[in-house]
Amino acid sequence: MGKIQNLQVPVKYQNHAQLCQGVCRVNEPTLEPTDRLFLNCLAAHTVGEHPHPGNDRLMQSCGVTTRQGLNRIADRVCNRHKLAEVVTPGGGRGLSTVYRICTEDPRFPAPKPKPATVAEE
Repeated sequence: MGKIQNLQVPVKYQNHAQLCQGVCRVNEPTLEPTDRLFLNCLAAHTVGEHPHPGNDRLMQSCGVTTRQGLNRIADRVCNRHKLAEVVTPGGGRGLSTVYRICTEDPRFPAPKPKPATVAEE
């Protein structure tokens, strides 16, 4: 059984909503639509430290029907674009691959500051 590493990464996004918004706005023009869907699925399934949605959920989210197709998408996102990385390989039989979204990358935009609240008089 793999152990999840505790990686010290600067926190860019303070909450889950900011993470999802930042992933949706990632500035990488060469990403294919399925690559963006893969990243969005990882962001949507980030609970606690690292996302681990499982192959079936990732395949459904990306609209692919084979694990080979999903592996090609994961390879592009993790190895070519380096927008995510594998923290712990899954190995199957109920053990999902654990990913980390590399939000420290400058292609992930900084969160927009919350507008100031105007006090009513």
